Amino acid sequence: MKTFKGFIKEASGFPTGPVGENPNNLAGEVTNTLGSDVFNPDNLKRINAVIGAIANMEYILPEHAIARLRGSLDKINLTFPKVPTMEGSSGSFDLPLT
Repeated sequence: MKTFKGFIKEASGFPTGPVGENPNNLAGEVTNTLGSDVFNPDNLKRINAVIGAIANMEYILPEHAIARLRGSLDKINLTFPKVPTMEGSSGSFDLPLT
């Protein structure tokens, strides 16, 4: 029978170490895969996954989706300016990430 420690040490495919640690890196080097560099392809893929998940949900008010997006991006130190008032049945606006 396996011990709990032995089970955890096996490669399960899920990261169990600190954020940014690559479990497949045998040299033990910590790679910076997270951060506020939105131009890093790995980070951009993660950000797009979060935005896609939020966009696939149903919301009664669009402000709820924006509040959820702001909260999710805030966890990785990204934000955007105040959202203008949404009026009418259609429209668009651009907000830069900082």
